[in-house]
Amino acid sequence: MQEMFKDFSFRYDKQPERFVLEYQCLDRFGHTVCNLTHLESSSLEILLRKMAECHSQAAAAVERLQYKLSQLEAKQEKQKQ
Repeated sequence: MQEMFKDFSFRYDKQPERFVLEYQCLDRFGHTVCNLTHLESSSLEILLRKMAECHSQAAAAVERLQYKLSQLEAKQEKQKQ
């Protein structure tokens, strides 16, 4: 299985009590595709909610890019006619 993250780390610090997750996403060639993501919270539930929000925002960004690409392709096709 291909690695999808660079520098993935999870730690639990007791003083003060907090959960910390850091990672950097990689493309299929192993190159980084974004800045280091740092999530921190006082509970595991909140950390998981933050992770879900990150995923949701990334999926929305991809959807916007796909829509813009389809609009550009339609415009180029129309210009050819």
